[in-house]
Amino acid sequence: MQFMDVLHNSEVKDRIKSLIIDKIKHREPFCFIRLSDGEGYIFSNTEGYMNIDDIKNRERHWWGCE
Repeated sequence: MQFMDVLHNSEVKDRIKSLIIDKIKHREPFCFIRLSDGEGYIFSNTEGYMNIDDIKNRERHWWGCE
């Protein structure tokens, strides 16, 4: 639950991104279970992974609206 608020809390978003990147760099096993809408908030359009339309699509999928 410590990483649930990636939409409204940039510190939380930065912490999980740093953790994932660190595990990849150090080739350490790691499991991150997500609810499928969080990646839209973590990997925002400024990073080239998902754009605002992708984020809105995830919100519509789970919540029925943006």
